[in-house]
Amino acid sequence: MSESFDWAFPGLNQHQFISSANLLALRNGGQVEPACSLYDSDDDKEENDNLNDASDTGSVNTNHVQQISDSGHSKLKRKFLDCLAELAANDKGARFVACSGMREREDEVTLWISRNEGFRASDYGAFGRLGVLLGKLASTNGESQYAAEMWREMLTYYGSRLASTYIPNVRSSLKDCEYLFHGHQNDEFSPVRLRLLEFHKLVFETNSPDQALMDRQSVLATRAYELRMMKLVRELLQTSSHSTPRTKKLWEGICFLGRLRMAFETFNNIALNLPSFKKVTIIPVPREIATQKALPSPLNLEQTFDLLNVSLDASTVKKVIGQRWTVPKAKQSFGGLQKQKLNVHAEMQMILHLSKTEEMFDRLFPYFGCSKYSCFMCWHFLQAYSKIRTRGCHGRLFKPWSVPQVSGMTPGSPEKTSKALIQLQERLKKELKAEIKKGISQEKTSVVGGSSVFTNYDAGSARRKAEIERMRMKSEQDRVAEAFRR
Repeated sequence: MSESFDWAFPGLNQHQFISSANLLALRNGGQVEPACSLYDSDDDKEENDNLNDASDTGSVNTNHVQQISDSGHSKLKRKFLDCLAELAANDKGARFVACSGMREREDEVTLWISRNEGFRASDYGAFGRLGVLLGKLASTNGESQYAAEMWREMLTYYGSRLASTYIPNVRSSLKDCEYLFHGHQNDEFSPVRLRLLEFHKLVFETNSPDQALMDRQSVLATRAYELRMMKLVRELLQTSSHSTPRTKKLWEGICFLGRLRMAFETFNNIALNLPSFKKVTIIPVPREIATQKALPSPLNLEQTFDLLNVSLDASTVKKVIGQRWTVPKAKQSFGGLQKQKLNVHAEMQMILHLSKTEEMFDRLFPYFGCSKYSCFMCWHFLQAYSKIRTRGCHGRLFKPWSVPQVSGMTPGSPEKTSKALIQLQERLKKELKAEIKKGISQEKTSVVGGSSVFTNYDAGSARRKAEIERMRMKSEQDRVAEAFRR
């Protein structure tokens, strides 16, 4: 028997929840806490350096069936899910921020993708074809024909973003950094300067009449990916004595332009390494839970301060929101937020959809891929709901965030959702009552790191290592499959 979620659960009050969140959004431009990343720790950075290294298999007890599917490949799975979400975000703007989730069985994988503003009809066909091609790659040990088909499918789907955003951004940054490539310094960066100069010429060269737009995009994305994988390029542009804000912007542009090829290499890698990918189903989550209208009769600023047991005056406004705020300014800004529509982010759409489809969260891979860092609200809700991790949190609280009324949920899901929201509601009040944190800068929401891998890149060597690792793992996976059949 299905159940429904609404905001009538004891201890939960939507008006108070929305008002507390909107008040906190005024503080420090919505930057509630410093950004955090899954890849902040040295261990995770080291893990990211070699996705084919399955040395952590020693810590996995393959006698327990629930651990078998994660034998040494959790890093690769996380990266795959992030890349899938990045692919789904095939246009610029908050409307296209995407999330992905995965359930893996012995002989099949089911993937879900959600997007802030949902999917177009053409998206369903594109992801259907991508799932088929991933399955064919896994079934044929990386047959080049299917790899080429998958790359062209990805270029077709993502090409408009390459053309409208990433290629123009790189052109602009390269023009700003020309002095760096033409220098005659004879130092450790000389080889990468030559590589960057070659890339500069490639980006600015005139298209030949017989070169299709997709072929040119393919070349540029691949070259950007190769530069992105070179440690010395990163050092030159990011951390060396030659680095400037302009070179750092160029590095960011290279990373974004190379993102599609990074996704392709990751897709190819996971298809070669995990037999479960012989059958892949990708399900775009329908946007049944759309953006909601603003709440009727919202609380005013004085009523919201009452929730904190604080009277509204000039001194308390400065204490709660910030020193530069006045009561009139706070009332105007807060009133504007209270009138805005309520947003249901991609991560929340994923949670609510899975709560309606009888998917047991303990059977899911405990990670959601995201095309950007999660916001403050989504990050803390996921932690309270099921300890699902994402690539990181930018620590910011954006436009009004909420959860809609939902019917058709599996038994227990509405209560679980309500309790997680109550925890988040208490967190909001705790933040508002605490002293304003100093020295917290506004963080970008876009992601360059996390899905980057910084090594001295050698494509041939990487393929050889992947093949050796695939063969080594096959015998282990055969033994594990036998355990499932017993």
